[in-house]
Amino acid sequence: KKKMTFKEYLETHFSPQDVTTPANETWYMFGDNDYKGWAEVFKAYNEPAYFFQSELLQGYSSTYSFGIGSSGTGVPFHVHGPGFSEVLWGRKRWFLMPEGMTPDFSPDETTLVWLFTRYLEMTKTDDFKHLYECILQPGDLLFFPDNWFHATLNIGETVFMSTFV
Repeated sequence: KKKMTFKEYLETHFSPQDVTTPANETWYMFGDNDYKGWAEVFKAYNEPAYFFQSELLQGYSSTYSFGIGSSGTGVPFHVHGPGFSEVLWGRKRWFLMPEGMTPDFSPDETTLVWLFTRYLEMTKTDDFKHLYECILQPGDLLFFPDNWFHATLNIGETVFMSTFV
C-alpha cells in the first residue's frame, strides 16, 4: 500500500502491466479509499438495485470501494465476504471458484502471470470445471458469494466500483 495523490498515481503507476513485473511492484488503485476525498464519487454512485431486493442480503450494510486499473493489472486470488463489482468503464475479467475449492495460485504472482502459467495448466485438470469466468463491461454487475476465491484482470484501462456486504 502506498499513499499518494490521484495525480501521482496516474503519472507514475498507471501503465500497462508487464508480465515480468513482480506482484509486490504492481500498483493498482483499489480499496482503502479516502472517503472524504472521494465523497462526490461515492455520493453520485447508485448502489446496485439487487442489493436492496435480495432476501439473502437483508439486514446487511454495504461499503463501497472505487478502483482504477491499467491493462493487465488486477488482484490475485483471494477470499472474503460477499459483494458486488460493477464496471463503469473498460473491461474486467473475473475468475471465481466456489466455496471449498482452492485454485492453484501463489499470492506472490500477479493475475497476469497466473493466466499465462497456472491457468494454462489448470485447463488440463478436473479443477478447471469448477472455475467460473466472465468479462464484465460497462454496466455489468457481478455478485461474488461469501468465501469464493476470486481474481481479476483488467483488460485495458478500467474504472469500477465494488460494494462489499
